[in-house]
Amino acid sequence: MNFKQHKRNDMKKYYILITLCVIMTLNLKSQNQTPYLISKLQPIKGASGETVKLFTTLNTGVDTIRISFMIDLQATKHKYCITANIQNEVYNYYINLSQKADIADFVKNEIEITFKNSTKKISLEVLYSSTLNEIRYIWINNNQKSQSLSIVSIDKPLVINKPFPDLTFTQLDGKTITTKDLAGKCFIINTWFVECPPCRKEIPYLNKLVEKYKNNKEIIFIAIASDRKEGLENYLTQNKFNYIQTLSNSEFDKIFGIEFPTNIVVNPKGIIKYYSEGENDKIDLEIEKAIEKIAKEN
Repeated sequence: MNFKQHKRNDMKKYYILITLCVIMTLNLKSQNQTPYLISKLQPIKGASGETVKLFTTLNTGVDTIRISFMIDLQATKHKYCITANIQNEVYNYYINLSQKADIADFVKNEIEITFKNSTKKISLEVLYSSTLNEIRYIWINNNQKSQSLSIVSIDKPLVINKPFPDLTFTQLDGKTITTKDLAGKCFIINTWFVECPPCRKEIPYLNKLVEKYKNNKEIIFIAIASDRKEGLENYLTQNKFNYIQTLSNSEFDKIFGIEFPTNIVVNPKGIIKYYSEGENDKIDLEIEKAIEKIAKEN
């Protein structure tokens, strides 16, 4: 065998070895990747027989947790929605699917579903393809992907029977209110933003509370809006919201989180006695009950 033939044989062995290494690497990678769960979307018909929504239920692997994914084909905003029924409590999340996925024709996003006043959470990644009319999803547990969900505990600064943090609220006219200014008073906090449907829905009920206690100077109602000042002012010129209106900031975002609306009742000693987040059809009755209970204790 001459030198050239020997070199060709060595090169063949080299290429074969490289190919085998690549194949083994790909096999190991595919073994380590948890496959997505796949669910076809089912149509929901409107009164005229046309498809107005697409709907599917996700496999959670837990009997007490039911989670569904819905697309409102007629919506201009809040098109995608996740509904979680967790131990008979319902939570709605309007989500954004705009990131391009590694799989062609799919868009994706990672979603956190918080519950029990944001002390617990479930995380997942959702991919959607309008071409295939399906979603692919995977549960995320402590940064690891899994086909079964896990519930993760969250440390939270706002907890019933714990002190409300020291904060400074900035009103639309630039004046401020501090937590110290509210010492000795019962104060009610609402967090909201203009484009939040559940937030807007509860405003008339919150206004009734303000009207009921308008002669009691020891009860203060404060709303914290996650909006730009101009947009908030434009909304309030057409819509009454009789809480003292203040603006959120990055510090508030860390404390109150991203769940809207949130309603909190704090007693004159600065202790949180009521906390609720998300849509609640009985919010005015629950806040009133908390206020009356505080009045009896003082």
